[in-house]
Amino acid sequence: MSTTIKLAGLKRNLDSGNGRLYVHELGNPSKTFVLLDEGEAMAKWGLKRFNLYTCAKPFSEPASQLPNVNWELTTENGKDISCFFNGLSSNNQVKTLSIKEELENKFRSEQAIGIHYAEYGSMTPADQFSEEESEKTDIYAFLPNDQEMGKCTNCALFVAEQYPGRAEVYGFYCEDNPECTHEEVTGASGHDFCVIDNRYIVDFWVSLYTGSEQQSVFDLEDKNDHAKIKQIYGNPERWSVMVGDSFVKYDDHKFPESLRVKRVESKESELAI
Repeated sequence: MSTTIKLAGLKRNLDSGNGRLYVHELGNPSKTFVLLDEGEAMAKWGLKRFNLYTCAKPFSEPASQLPNVNWELTTENGKDISCFFNGLSSNNQVKTLSIKEELENKFRSEQAIGIHYAEYGSMTPADQFSEEESEKTDIYAFLPNDQEMGKCTNCALFVAEQYPGRAEVYGFYCEDNPECTHEEVTGASGHDFCVIDNRYIVDFWVSLYTGSEQQSVFDLEDKNDHAKIKQIYGNPERWSVMVGDSFVKYDDHKFPESLRVKRVESKESELAI
């Protein structure tokens, strides 16, 4: 089921060909999605899709003259939506988010991802239980596909499914990867996670589920992330990769060389405690 957001006059007033308009639920910036500036665009909201057309409150002046443009929109079913330009660059063009920033927006919170809580087995929503009943009920966190959030492999596969052709699921056992020193990961004896574009580690299990990290996205090419990457994920040369439905170990001759990730070097002093 889709909800139509009627936007009037947006396209003709956008003077930046590479600009992007971002929409998020009013009062809930964690639900942020990209609205392209040309023609009809699609934005994902969990498993639902919104058909985006033209804008109800057109620009009073060219977009390049406005710093941070805020809009309020209303869907046909009455849900208030707020949309805004994410700042302007120095050359007076609408600033676009980096891939890392877009991934961070998409996986920054349980609400953004669409996590729901329910009784294990029956899948009865948690909010249908009284406080007293909840204390006696096995309430679990579930992904939008109803897989358990508590299993890192499920989280990794959930991310990968949204980026076909760009994502791979990697994993390791701590005994094979002793450079991993992260308490939550070593406590689980191993870890699985997703890598986008052979560069961006997306891992909301370690951030949102365990609560042990602030970041859900790490950039293998950003030296500011290297210390955390080493702490949580150890040596990438010891990562196994999922091919089909099973993992191929890092030292297996069948390991696809094109998917092998280079070692990340970092100084211990770079790790912020």
